[in-house]
Amino acid sequence: MFYTHESLQDSEYAAHLLAQKVLHYKSSNTIVVGVGPHGASVGPSLAKELNLPFHVVLCKEIKHPADETITIGSVSDGEVVMNMNAISHDIPQDFLMRQVINLKNQIEKDYKAIYGDEPKPSFRSKTVIPVVDVLLTPESLLAGIKAIKTHIPLQVIVAVPVVEPRAAARVADEVTDFIFLRSCWYSSPITNDLVATAIASPS
Repeated sequence: MFYTHESLQDSEYAAHLLAQKVLHYKSSNTIVVGVGPHGASVGPSLAKELNLPFHVVLCKEIKHPADETITIGSVSDGEVVMNMNAISHDIPQDFLMRQVINLKNQIEKDYKAIYGDEPKPSFRSKTVIPVVDVLLTPESLLAGIKAIKTHIPLQVIVAVPVVEPRAAARVADEVTDFIFLRSCWYSSPITNDLVATAIASPS
């Protein structure tokens, strides 16, 4: 099927298309989880489509000290995933340690702002559907999945509208199932315009 740029740019429509692929989880023992920083648009709409609760797992990206367009890792709920291909030998270890500590502190503050004094949701013995709007690099989603797995969920089903195939392959190895609508092959950096073009293009 051919999806137009205009229709798939709409997060609600993208969520509707994803929901058709996971419709058997509707109104079940399942939680939709937006994995930050790119899970806040499609995630709530997908949860609404499936009549499921929506929660967030916060992630913060570690940027290269010499080039902030390069992500060298991600932190989430005590979990850290590094992009070893992007880490050069001249990046000091103490820089990485400081970044991890600072980002963990920011994540805790953000959770406090979202949930207040309420405990964060547990995913134990539930099916969890982590969602990101676009998967270009895998580190943030992998860190979020690691955090989710510490709760011992029943299974983890990732749902993403648009994926970069190499990033998708890394994530798919870590989950029960991987659902997506479109893939796009592009070299870094990947811009929003390039992603929109990939969405609009037929397979």
